[in-house]
Amino acid sequence: MKIFRIFMLLILFPSMYSYSQDWPKIYGGNTNYWSWGLIESYDKGYILSVQVDPGTGVPQMYASLIKTDINGNQLWTKTIFSESYQVAFSGFDKTSDGGIIVIGVTTKLDPVNYDVIFIKFNACGEKEWCKIISTPGNDDYGVKIKKIPGGYISLVSYFQDWKTKRIWLFKLDIDGNILWEQLINQSDSYIQNSEGRDLLVLQDNNFLVTGDAYDGSPGHVYYLRPLIIMTDSNANVLWTLPFGHTNGFRGDLATCPQVNETGFYYTAARHFRNSSPYGDSPCFLKVSPTGEEVFYKDLLPNSILGKSNTLNLKNNDSLFISAGWFDENNILNNGIFKTDTLGNITKTRIISLNINYQLASSLFTFDQNYLTSGEFDPDSTSSKIYLYKFTSNLEYAPINTQPRIYDSLCPHSIVSDTVSLGDCAVITNVYDPIKTPERFNLVIYPNPTKDKITIDLPQFLLKQSSSGTMQISTIYHQWNNSNLEIYDLFGKLIFSKEMPKKTEKVEIDVSSWQNGMYVARLLFMKEIVAKATFIVRK
Repeated sequence: MKIFRIFMLLILFPSMYSYSQDWPKIYGGNTNYWSWGLIESYDKGYILSVQVDPGTGVPQMYASLIKTDINGNQLWTKTIFSESYQVAFSGFDKTSDGGIIVIGVTTKLDPVNYDVIFIKFNACGEKEWCKIISTPGNDDYGVKIKKIPGGYISLVSYFQDWKTKRIWLFKLDIDGNILWEQLINQSDSYIQNSEGRDLLVLQDNNFLVTGDAYDGSPGHVYYLRPLIIMTDSNANVLWTLPFGHTNGFRGDLATCPQVNETGFYYTAARHFRNSSPYGDSPCFLKVSPTGEEVFYKDLLPNSILGKSNTLNLKNNDSLFISAGWFDENNILNNGIFKTDTLGNITKTRIISLNINYQLASSLFTFDQNYLTSGEFDPDSTSSKIYLYKFTSNLEYAPINTQPRIYDSLCPHSIVSDTVSLGDCAVITNVYDPIKTPERFNLVIYPNPTKDKITIDLPQFLLKQSSSGTMQISTIYHQWNNSNLEIYDLFGKLIFSKEMPKKTEKVEIDVSSWQNGMYVARLLFMKEIVAKATFIVRK
């Protein structure tokens, strides 16, 4: 493991270069690195969510979190790696205790199909818990996760039925237990093949989900259009808008939703121009608080294969939009547009020409600089992650020279290392009645007994809960320690013992116990998950 850690540090750390203006910072090695997210930490450093794709099958695709200081200098890296399965992060957020919550996918349980994974890191970058949601035979994708009061809300795609039931919201408590899961867009005869891509938590704890879908009606042509869905805090749909249903707009994924002070929404998107000059334009959409199309704005009316990747609203009067496009000379451009809220461009910053890939994440820092990251392949051999910081006028930001203390919530120095998924809890959500309850019960024998009993612990743990009209059965295939308790009929605790994980059975000497009936119960996460009775008779 030590040799592997040294190898990981060598490929993640050294590939950082400094230009005359000190930006961009570049991270990566001699393989493909992809940027999946960017957040500003509580200490004003930055955390990048990274996917590493060797492209060779071995090692498998893996994921990392890179922590930097305020100037983009790397501080530490936490890597989820295995030679036997894939891991990728697709969304993450800061937590209230200074940690990080991550959502993504893994093939740990199924080499053919992806499962959703949640991982909670503490302020030291140490894994506190992880949960894998497994629905055998289905490809499921964890897309986004956001902190909300008392827990997290997550966007999940294709859960259970990738053909029709495609966009889900999951609410988790702070320990990763699923409080509820709700299908928010089931394809019908008018909206088909919907996909959720981004998630915005609003001040009233409503949720805005964006993505795309095919919109039409039976017997007519279906067109791909951006999809925007508003739900209340319990994921009940308030309105659904396939943008273009009224104004004829055709395009794909709406991403990076933002809301202004009067409740209007903006998203990045791509416009498929269906009249001369044909092509695709990077654009943005504006939607009313009640889900009506307001307008769309093409940033480049003549571009080819143009697409807006990120959008940020600043001070309710300007938009910063990153985009990629081919111009009239067939030159690939990647750049950033600064516009007013009507789409009038006030500044354009081209950051690369004829270089593959794109910017993928962006935010405004606490001091109102514009930070953006993405992946680029300048020599057509391997993609690396680029981190840029600009002023509000899209000039390179100066280096911050103020002394800072990083990771102050961690009581010790943080070192870069690898993180295992070996102890992740595996959760299967079951909607049909449990047909084999014996798998979830304690089995006690001999019964009756006079001197000793053997208790077989269940193959799986079943935890049942309800939320409103929803009944949720959560099955744990893997878990940490549980507790076995035995009571007499008067409610007196006679026996208690912690059961280490993977314990299959336990033998107990009951020769000194009084004749009578006893109740054994297994507790997990302070809740009864299995129980059985037995009789002592001498």
